[in-house]
Amino acid sequence: MSDIIDAAAPTSAELARQPPRSNVAAETEISPCRRDLTRWAQGFSFIFWGLLAVLFTIAETLGLPTFAAYSPSIGGFEPVHRLMLDVYSMTIGSAGVLGLVMGCWRLYQTKGLGRSWKSCSLGLLLLSIAIAYLFPFFCMWRRVPANPYLFAHVVAWAIALIGEMSLLSVAVGVLAKRTGRSSLAVQAALYGAVTFIVLFTPFAPLAIQLMRITWGGGNPLVALQFLLTTIPPVYVFVVLLPLALTLSLAWTAKDIALRQLIAGES
Repeated sequence: MSDIIDAAAPTSAELARQPPRSNVAAETEISPCRRDLTRWAQGFSFIFWGLLAVLFTIAETLGLPTFAAYSPSIGGFEPVHRLMLDVYSMTIGSAGVLGLVMGCWRLYQTKGLGRSWKSCSLGLLLLSIAIAYLFPFFCMWRRVPANPYLFAHVVAWAIALIGEMSLLSVAVGVLAKRTGRSSLAVQAALYGAVTFIVLFTPFAPLAIQLMRITWGGGNPLVALQFLLTTIPPVYVFVVLLPLALTLSLAWTAKDIALRQLIAGES
């Protein structure tokens, strides 16, 4: 008689009583390879500089007509000067949009970070594509601001930008959890909520009011510039604060990837 006793295979009823395997460990443990760390660093770097260039183009758009109209140094060369500034700002804006798409694509290529990261990176990529698609409408609206069709596309473009920055904070939070940086994850969640609330809350009524001005035959860009000159500076600071926080998150995530790359080489 054999001394080796084979264990009986579990029945279907026993298998049904066994709890399902949890994915908590798979979602919390991470050991990114060198290639993923490179994509991670490149993606957040492209996103940082791309967002910065797009924000510069928006700020330049709000100040360009006033500067071109009241600067005494332009004189009779105002159309030429305006065209040069338009080409300069549109070149920077186009480079920023392209960098944003490239950065989101590099983040989407990063594997092994779980389903949450895959969903966030896919959302960032789709929003960046929408921003790139709507950017030419923003360029045309700069020249014809009283056109309702172009203004509707500009509103959609601004909503996509707000969604991109809010989702970027969420993506950094997911990445922070996977790398064991709980404090950064809390900061990212807080910054994402602040960015969405602070930017979208005043944007919705402002867009409706500017749309009414556009349908009435007025110039929404002039009205927006007048509003910026009359509101207290503290409100402008409140709006700019979440933009700075989002850019700081992207830069911090890039630094984390670079530190891990350097630590792996040493």
